[in-house]
Amino acid sequence: FPPHTSGCSVLFVDQSAMSSLSFLTLARTLFYQLQRILENPLSQVGGFHLVVYGGNADLASSLDAPPNHLAVLARLLTCFPMAPLRALHMVATLPSLPTSALQQQYILLELKLQTWKQTWEQTLGKPALWHVGALMPQILQSLIQVGLTATGLPPALGGSWSLELDYRQWWLGVATQQQQLVLQQQQSNAAALLEREMSTSQQSSTTATQRNLADLLVAAQQQPSASAAEGLLNAPALAAAGQQEQQSRALAEFLTMDASQRSAVLAAASLQQQQTLAVPAQPTVASALETSPAGASPADASSLPDQGSVAESARTALRPSASTHSLGTTTTTDDDTVPDNRLIREGGLQQLNNAIRDLPESQYSAYFEALKECPELVDSESNPSHFLSFERYDLWAAARRLTTYWTWRKQLFGDRAFLPLTITGDGALSQEDIVHVRRGYFALIPNDSEGRSVICYDPSRRAHHCKETRMRVGFYFWHCMCLNETTRKEGWVGMVLL
Repeated sequence: FPPHTSGCSVLFVDQSAMSSLSFLTLARTLFYQLQRILENPLSQVGGFHLVVYGGNADLASSLDAPPNHLAVLARLLTCFPMAPLRALHMVATLPSLPTSALQQQYILLELKLQTWKQTWEQTLGKPALWHVGALMPQILQSLIQVGLTATGLPPALGGSWSLELDYRQWWLGVATQQQQLVLQQQQSNAAALLEREMSTSQQSSTTATQRNLADLLVAAQQQPSASAAEGLLNAPALAAAGQQEQQSRALAEFLTMDASQRSAVLAAASLQQQQTLAVPAQPTVASALETSPAGASPADASSLPDQGSVAESARTALRPSASTHSLGTTTTTDDDTVPDNRLIREGGLQQLNNAIRDLPESQYSAYFEALKECPELVDSESNPSHFLSFERYDLWAAARRLTTYWTWRKQLFGDRAFLPLTITGDGALSQEDIVHVRRGYFALIPNDSEGRSVICYDPSRRAHHCKETRMRVGFYFWHCMCLNETTRKEGWVGMVLL
């Protein structure tokens, strides 16, 4: 069932249904349910609630459960690494006896109920809480007082929870919560790593012999051969080990460019160096690429590309070909190597936004509107770093994919596009959309053995509704799958029920 108000899981047992199951079937079912409970972090440390429903107490067999069936539950509870049973709730309804002549039956029922309660208490080693009465509203109120909710209980107990409608919603909520915890941990680790690297970089920047990428590019223009480049790397000016590694990566990136790309970057770097000869400064790649030809002499300007500003021509020349990325030292798209370049880690997202601005306005307008209206959702639900890594740090491919995401999201959800993608009723999905989500014709089931998301499609559950509704529902499920890091890297598994 949906969790208790404390967040701990709730397991419901219909004793009358237990009696109809074989020992092995019951064991498998309980094992599966306990495994699901274990996936709830709060239940790992706080245990779970067990609700046992005995049905109508006036039926002879309703309170009788085979001892072996109870024993298997007790044994399975010792197999899982989680806190003990948090609470045991015993629920039964009493018959309505109209005359005092039948009061004797109440005495017999009371004895029967006591025996039933003691059997469960002895088997599980946990005192039980009574929820017994003649009217279901009374029983429901008793359950609500101990933290259970009407929306989280089945109609048999007076609640409104339905397996057909709400099971997938609850399961997706747990999966989303787990993915968010994983994402938060990854972001925390990345922030700590970046802080350490920035600290190391600041310490090494005080070295008198420090050389930057612009220096290396000018030197490479004078010595373009591989042997000359090797001589550069062994020069006394590159004695600092940490700085040498960074500059080696930068030079390697430069040497992978073709002639036109080198010319554009060298022109910008040379101009930047000439402008800063009179003032001691540390020219950077960003400042070199952003230098305008307006500041150059006529002789300098004649040697520069004639396609607008140097910044624009340099970015155009650096646009990746089919086998070369615009960032980092990776020059192939056939492996999983992620470019390890400090320039990427510090400025990759800013460069991505610059690339997006180079696209036609019709493509990027929805994205920048989202940045203005809901910047936190852009980070959490369309993390730009995920688009960069998926496209192997190809800035232009990542820019097109990210802007297409928000263009489609705005087109499908309209004014609600900048609300969270949830099915709580106050998010991007309308109440009508939520009804169709709960129909279950799309359902995310537990991941496969490789950790990939598995989506099940049952066409028999699909109602006749508009195409836009189906697309919004599909968008929501694809969003849920993208929260899984393994799915982003290795794809997903589809299952169709025929």
